[in-house]
Amino acid sequence: MTKTLTHTEIRYGVLLIPKSYRRFFPVFSHPITIIDDADGEQFFLRMHRRLSRIDGLTRFYRKHHGSNVAVAINQNEPTTAHLRFEEIAFEHLISWPEARRDYINLTDMHGRRFSNKIGSHGTVLSVVDDMRRKFEMKRHGANQLTRCTSCFRSNKIKLNTKLSLWLDPSEMDDGKSVLHLCTKDYES
Repeated sequence: MTKTLTHTEIRYGVLLIPKSYRRFFPVFSHPITIIDDADGEQFFLRMHRRLSRIDGLTRFYRKHHGSNVAVAINQNEPTTAHLRFEEIAFEHLISWPEARRDYINLTDMHGRRFSNKIGSHGTVLSVVDDMRRKFEMKRHGANQLTRCTSCFRSNKIKLNTKLSLWLDPSEMDDGKSVLHLCTKDYES
């Protein structure tokens, strides 16, 4: 099942189960394990006691960004559901070469590459920071995002700045994909 989350679901950390899918989930008040497909983290929750919904997903929703969520549940194991957002999201720590030359390597903190999911060489992206400022950046080479100077200066990005980056493939700005960027200084 793939569904678009409502503002209410995200705000209150719930997942409303459409009536047509209710038969695949545990009965009311029974436990259900939600597994985050992005990193394997497990959330041990319960079905609501009267309504067709799962409560307690606030932490899961805060880890991810976007509104399209895919839910997979095995008919033979109805007490476990796998959830994944259909956007690309990862965290990245700015290295010395990146800080010196004002570019971003599209890899997460564990070295996994996301460049093939963000566009090919030469693709221009609209980058929006957490203050809603827009910057235009360009995919370069195998795994880089260039034209980052104004964004780096506006957000005071330097060595060891931790970036949270996410892209919802359905979001567009003037025909360009929108990459969201949030910064945080990282204390090692």
